[in-house]
Amino acid sequence: MQDILKQNIIKDFRLDELPEEKRNDILVKMTEVILKRITLAIWEILSPEDRDELEELLASETKDEIAILNFFQTKVSDLDVIMAKEVEDFRQESLEAMKDES
Repeated sequence: MQDILKQNIIKDFRLDELPEEKRNDILVKMTEVILKRITLAIWEILSPEDRDELEELLASETKDEIAILNFFQTKVSDLDVIMAKEVEDFRQESLEAMKDES
């Protein structure tokens, strides 16, 4: 999931135009924020039982990314739509914040 998300972020924010070190630093920070947003969006639509299961996956010391992605894919039929929406919302909010600062 993170690989797909990172590719989308690089493309949407044109990070490929930055030096590699700067791009990687920004990418890590943006990915963390967007993953949290995606998780919160999914949390809202899960049943209480599914929330308990997700909590266990997230609390695991290994935080098996594949297991979490599989969980999301089995529980959320429109995962791609949710991911795209959260990336787009983040992009729009970021652009607005940058405009406000100029």
